[in-house]
Amino acid sequence: MDLKQSLEELTERYHLAVSGTDAGIWDWDLRNNEVFFSDRWKTMIGFEPNEIGDTYMEWESRVHPDDLPACLAAIDNYLDGKTKEYHIEHRLLCKNGHYIWISSRGAAQRDENGKPYRFVGSHLDITKEKKAERDLKEQHHRLQRLLEVQDKERKLVSYEIHDGLAQDLAGLLMQLENIVGKCKGCEAYTLVHSARDLAKKAFTEARQLIGDLRPPVLDDGGAIPAILQVVENLPLDVELKHNFNGARFEPILENSIFRIVQEAIQNTAQHSGSKHAAVELNLEGEIIIIKIMDWGKGFDVEAEADGHFGLIGIRERVESFSGQCSIMSSENGTGITITLPALGVKNGISKD
Repeated sequence: MDLKQSLEELTERYHLAVSGTDAGIWDWDLRNNEVFFSDRWKTMIGFEPNEIGDTYMEWESRVHPDDLPACLAAIDNYLDGKTKEYHIEHRLLCKNGHYIWISSRGAAQRDENGKPYRFVGSHLDITKEKKAERDLKEQHHRLQRLLEVQDKERKLVSYEIHDGLAQDLAGLLMQLENIVGKCKGCEAYTLVHSARDLAKKAFTEARQLIGDLRPPVLDDGGAIPAILQVVENLPLDVELKHNFNGARFEPILENSIFRIVQEAIQNTAQHSGSKHAAVELNLEGEIIIIKIMDWGKGFDVEAEADGHFGLIGIRERVESFSGQCSIMSSENGTGITITLPALGVKNGISKD
């Protein structure tokens, strides 16, 4: 039995073994530099089995030029024993002139000295998976851009309120305070006193609105001071723990951390009936872990879309960073656990 016939029989066995995965098989005799490609390997890139040959260059010549250096390095590193496994993803040119994405895996047979003499593996078309991965990344990017625009608009509106409405209300309040002091005993005193109280209420609400839109301390001190400011204005006892130690992150991430906690504890204050909540933020390596708990009446997590818009906003922010969000709720309370990538961390704890 000659080498080619032997390779064909062995390849047929490999083909049967992986037929359920629709993979193409390659078998490379390193001693004689002879390669065998299964029929599926060839049809995967649009050729009939008899249209292309069984040579190493049939593969190398079709690898995308941008991917070829990494492919060759991966082969050399594996065959030289520098890496334990051979697995690489690359683009391969088809008969129609288009590229498909290939997941290539292989294993070598070695002699008693550890020198490889045979290299066998498979090709799997992962073009659809790559497209889905690219589409998901683009979706995350669009969502992040939307959040950035939304946050910039919030910041702009808060500045306009601060520099316009809030300043005017402050001036009006000062004048009414002076008038109230001068017209005690006058017939207009009651009306002026009432107007002063209304102006004071409007000024307080304007300041609260500025804080809800974009607390200035968020830009100056980061998420922790901004969260503390929100907590002070809630009818809720909140225990806050963190290990940020002055660490700062990318502005969009820092703002999202703040918004996530803000939404969660405001939901707790408004809907849970709990008088206590706990917030924990930890930076562990390159991951931020956020945990928020309350001991309220809970809710149906599966039905959160029907009215729990704050939780939907939390999930969207987490999704935009390819993070993870877990929400558990029962009659004994609610727990939210979130993980996010620590983008751009500086000062305090460092990723380096």
